[in-house]
Amino acid sequence: MEENQSKELQEELAPQEDRQQELAGKERALTEREQALTEKERELTERESALTPKEQALAKWEAALTKRERLTAEEEANITRRREQDEAAWQKELLQKRKEAYQVLSAECRKERARQGNEFAEELKKAQTEIDQLYQNAQAKHAAMLAEGLKKLEQARQTQDAALKAREDELKAREENLQKQQEELEKEQARVKLDQRQNKRGAERLKFQQDEEEARIESEVQERTEAAFQEKDAVLEDLRRQIRDLTSREEAVRNFESAYGSPQKLEEEKRRLVKERDEARTERDQRPTRDVQEKYESVKQEKAELEAQVKGLETENARLNSSQRDMNVLREENLTLKSDVDAKATRIASLEAGMEHLKQEIARLQGPSEKAASRDERVAAILNPSGFLPLEGEDLPGGREDKAWETRWLEEIRGNCRSYGIAFPRRILYAFHTALKISDWSIITVLSGVSGTGKSELPKLYAKFGGMNFFSVPVQPNWDSQESMLGFFNSIDNCFEPEELLRFLALCTKDPQHPENDCFSDYMSIVLLDEMNLAHVEHYFARFLSELERRRGMSKDALPSIEVKLGAGVEPYRLPLTRSILWTGTMNQDETTKSLSDKVLDRGQVIHFPRPTTLAGRLEMSDLNETIRRSGRKRMTREKWAEMVVWEICGPKGEQGEQIRRYKKIIEDINQLLEPVGRALGHRVWQSIEFYIFNYPTVRLHQQENGDMTEDLRRAMNDAFEDQLVQKVMPKLRGIETRGQGGKQLEAICALLESSGFSLLTEDFQLACRLGYGQFMWNSAKYIQEEEPSEPGGGA
Repeated sequence: MEENQSKELQEELAPQEDRQQELAGKERALTEREQALTEKERELTERESALTPKEQALAKWEAALTKRERLTAEEEANITRRREQDEAAWQKELLQKRKEAYQVLSAECRKERARQGNEFAEELKKAQTEIDQLYQNAQAKHAAMLAEGLKKLEQARQTQDAALKAREDELKAREENLQKQQEELEKEQARVKLDQRQNKRGAERLKFQQDEEEARIESEVQERTEAAFQEKDAVLEDLRRQIRDLTSREEAVRNFESAYGSPQKLEEEKRRLVKERDEARTERDQRPTRDVQEKYESVKQEKAELEAQVKGLETENARLNSSQRDMNVLREENLTLKSDVDAKATRIASLEAGMEHLKQEIARLQGPSEKAASRDERVAAILNPSGFLPLEGEDLPGGREDKAWETRWLEEIRGNCRSYGIAFPRRILYAFHTALKISDWSIITVLSGVSGTGKSELPKLYAKFGGMNFFSVPVQPNWDSQESMLGFFNSIDNCFEPEELLRFLALCTKDPQHPENDCFSDYMSIVLLDEMNLAHVEHYFARFLSELERRRGMSKDALPSIEVKLGAGVEPYRLPLTRSILWTGTMNQDETTKSLSDKVLDRGQVIHFPRPTTLAGRLEMSDLNETIRRSGRKRMTREKWAEMVVWEICGPKGEQGEQIRRYKKIIEDINQLLEPVGRALGHRVWQSIEFYIFNYPTVRLHQQENGDMTEDLRRAMNDAFEDQLVQKVMPKLRGIETRGQGGKQLEAICALLESSGFSLLTEDFQLACRLGYGQFMWNSAKYIQEEEPSEPGGGA
């Protein structure tokens, strides 16, 4: 096209070249007219300079035309390069021709300046007009040719786009077909693997029972043998003891005889001594001896002295008793006076406290306007929106009748996370989403697992790509009260110092007195307590746990609130606990953290992240804001979120009801097995499980109103119930001894899960029994890895 244009331009310029040659012959004759025509030459120079902006405008116009429709990179580069080369050659040739024409005209003017001044001027004007007309014609033809070329390129691009779209549709169909085949193959492999594992476990269980029976028989024989030997040993020991008693008695008799003689001799000696005693008594009675008389006098004198001493002691005792009575009276008087003093001191302290209270009341009554102003300032510090940016984009459209919308929305979030560089298993994302939906039954969703697996990233990316407000607060080890989390009154500076979390919660709470905060409160929000078990959760989050649980069953306008103290004598600020704020947390299990109590476990969902089997690299960090912009900013309104939540369960019927009753029977059987070890599952656990199942995304997608059970629905309900066994039941087994009675009950629970079709949990269950230092401690999620292969990407 450009070559034809150049040929046409050369043909049009051929007469002008002849004219230039003719004028060149007259150059020698017009030399003397050069000075007279200097002004004319200046005008020609100005007109020549005026052509340059036209050429620049033409180049800009042509560049704008080339950018109007984008071609493929290679075609556009080739066409642009060729066009620029041809255009540069054409411009160079045109300028050269114009320059040559100017030189010819100048030469003609110099040759004919003495004789043909006016004629030369007319001819020069005519030549310039011809040049302008030639340039305009060339410009018009060039523009027409460019337009025609662009039109042809547009048609070629449309044809290519249509071919590419057809090819893309064909590839997409083939990809979907391959995906379905892959899913069916994975399902078949999972079923085969499950059958193999069940057969293997059945053989192992049978062998274990045989070994146990043989061990029992051997133990019974050994026990009976040992009992017989023990009985024999007892009889022999009794005989030995009798022999030892007889021997000791015989030895005692021999010792007695050796010391005192035989019994006959002793009897004779006894009779002799008795006879001598009787004779002595008879003689003593007949007459007293001198010794006896002297002894009698001595005893009589000693008796008189003792009687005198007794009288003196009685006198002294009487005096001491009198003194003791006086001292008792003084002591009682002292106690009475001391009681009076203590009572008066207490009375004085009470009066002083009353006076202080009256002074405070007088100060409060004297300055109510100052107090009100102070409270307004403190509340304004809480409601300060600086530092928080409202959500951007359009609101997500409604669509309660579209049951597939929720799963599509979750898959978009999952795809955006993968584009950003972090891939989450589908089971983890669905479990996290469902746990947030049932926040009235499970107040807080806790993410547990190995550090660096994406626990902190999941809530953030879920909120960012899902169109929600997000705030992360790192928990500090010294948090011991609600004030540590929300803020406190600084009595030194006489101001309230709110924490960033309190300001965020206040902004995201609907308040008719502050409509400027609707850009936050009209949309869902997520709060992340990062490393929440660095401090005792019951210390800083206890009031939230109680009030959020009390929120269940309350109407929209009767929500509980948290009282934030603003200082003495100032009315507290009340923070309503709205349902648009969802609470999450992360936790690690190491020597620096605290374990969660049953109070927290009962009121939350604990989701375990699987340990990575293949470590993934991340060579490039994508920009999060750019990824969000490419995905299309959409905001999750409170109304749209409420459409996804199943608030009431009206008694499932048909096969669905039978499936729910089967799940309930499993929970009740586990509860019975926990009784010997002093554990129990409460009503709250089953209520949470039931609402979790019916709020699970794929359960809502496949649920039939008539109660029928499809294979997809059965699989979805099993996934949801399996999640709840891990998230709600297994934490309640924490700390049970894996030996003795506790070990037997744990084995029974494991067997119950296997026989109920949840054998994927067996390996995690055995790990919990083996790795807890003699106590049950669930901290793995291998069942997710078996359900879904690990994907590229990692988190922090």
